[in-house]
Amino acid sequence: MAAIDRRFGGGTSVLRVGVLRQVYAYLHREGAGEVIRQDVLYEVGADSRVLVGHSLGSVVTYDLLRRGMAPQVSTLVTLGSPLGLATVRRALEAKFAGSNMGAVHWVNVYDDWDVVTGGNGLKPLAHEDFRVDNGRGDPHALTRYLRHAETATAIVAGVSGATS
Repeated sequence: MAAIDRRFGGGTSVLRVGVLRQVYAYLHREGAGEVIRQDVLYEVGADSRVLVGHSLGSVVTYDLLRRGMAPQVSTLVTLGSPLGLATVRRALEAKFAGSNMGAVHWVNVYDDWDVVTGGNGLKPLAHEDFRVDNGRGDPHALTRYLRHAETATAIVAGVSGATS
């Protein structure tokens, strides 16, 4: 935690620990992952082509697509994702080996100062990585990720089928 605070600023390790607790619960708490996946799928329509996931939501949407649970989706956009952390990826592999991502085009958007991402992108996992500047105030905030042209372009391209 001290190393994280040195790199990202005092107290930022608390945010990372909080997100990792959520991810841990999703991955390891009995039945939690299944309930969350079903809740998300309830909101995903048969005509949905794009899934956007922020923070824990990026883990959930990635997991859904890996499991082949939303085959109509052709684009995944992740924002502020902890999927770059090896512990998260290992836990996903342990829970569900293999991938049914198929032709899903994956765009990741991250900020160098977002402690949840570790300041790293997701290439080569993701097809595209875009570094943005969310400012130092709260670089992990969803609203800050949504204001960038890179995010909007990825969503619009997915909806229009330009990434397929």
